[in-house]
Amino acid sequence: MIHKIIGWLFGYVTMRLRGEELERFVNMCRHKGMILWQMYWSKDKKEIYANISLKNFWKLRSLARKTHVVPLVVERHGGPFIVQKMRRRASFFVGLVLFLGLVLFFSTRIWGITFYGERYHTKESLLVYLEQNGVYGGVSAKAISCAKLEDSIRKGYQDIGWVSAEKRGSKLFVRLQEVKLIEQQEEKDTAPASLVASQSGKVISIVTREGTAKVHAGDTVKKGDVLISGKVEIVGDSGEVMETRFVRAGGTVVVESKKEYRNELPVTYEKKRYTGNEKQIYSVSFEDKSFFWHNPLNRLETEKKYDIIAEDGRLCPDLSLRFPLYWKITTYRQVDYEKKTYTRREAVERLEIKHWEYLKKKEDAGYRIRKTKPKIRKLKNSYLLEDTITWRRNQEKYRKISQESIQKYKQKQKEENETNGNHGDNH
Repeated sequence: MIHKIIGWLFGYVTMRLRGEELERFVNMCRHKGMILWQMYWSKDKKEIYANISLKNFWKLRSLARKTHVVPLVVERHGGPFIVQKMRRRASFFVGLVLFLGLVLFFSTRIWGITFYGERYHTKESLLVYLEQNGVYGGVSAKAISCAKLEDSIRKGYQDIGWVSAEKRGSKLFVRLQEVKLIEQQEEKDTAPASLVASQSGKVISIVTREGTAKVHAGDTVKKGDVLISGKVEIVGDSGEVMETRFVRAGGTVVVESKKEYRNELPVTYEKKRYTGNEKQIYSVSFEDKSFFWHNPLNRLETEKKYDIIAEDGRLCPDLSLRFPLYWKITTYRQVDYEKKTYTRREAVERLEIKHWEYLKKKEDAGYRIRKTKPKIRKLKNSYLLEDTITWRRNQEKYRKISQESIQKYKQKQKEENETNGNHGDNH
């Protein structure tokens, strides 16, 4: 084993011995101190296979001449032969070493920054702030301390209440929670306001939880009329207004309205057809410079009509603002138009689909359809669908009561109270 290890380091060969005095040749090698290992006879007992070090192999010439034995190299082993092969493919091994070095280098850097929970602050503004603090795409991962980064973001943004930074592989994940929007939402929900009608129609029902009702079931209202006022007057036993409070009106008001729907479809139309002739132009933009390429043999006919389809984006959008590299693919597809005529069945089907899409859109917006009866008739050059749609909807539109209006009302009430008090003393 030791001979094999040493032989591998300095090189050894597996040789095949042929000749008349093989045993004498082996004995002379042993006498000269040339060690042979893993030696065995061939099946026909006419050849011997053995391993010998590369250094001793070159000394066999005189022994082989005396014994008339021919040593032939069958296999080469060890470091010197590997180095020789590497010299022949030096460019491959140099490239392999460079590749492994680049992989090790890039694996220790941050190549992506992802944010979660941002609503008020944009991703771009957060990337600018991180870059100003030395955190950007390509920075060493060891140079980033998640605890320090979290503390820096909290100090830099007073409206961010919670921050969590985590390094995972070659990406940095920043999760945050903003308190500014929450506070604004709470302030908005509790600010004094009146509930107003978002549509004209008939009041079907009204339930008041907060504020003063201004309408009753069965009343007809117009768009913008106050349904529940945010001004609440507390009246005493004598009928005098003892106190006035301004609140956010609360309640459920259902208003029923009617809508005249009308959709006209021409009998003839132009159908678009792609001819199959198209061209793509690829472009890459970096800062103010753009580079593009396309097939110059594929020319566009300027007198023809084309659909232009553009796809663009940013390379490595999660990386950093330091790499403003954008790509764009513009496809020009040649089209022809041929005149077609709707049959009555096709026209009716198309008008009904448009009518259904309109109703679906209204239902998604909170309208409850009560009655609909569409009618389709043929005109001279078109088909017409008419319908009178009846729907109901909960009113959710608010009109804010400004602090200036509240102050003016309180000042006016104070002056009236003082005037009434002076009159009483004079009387």
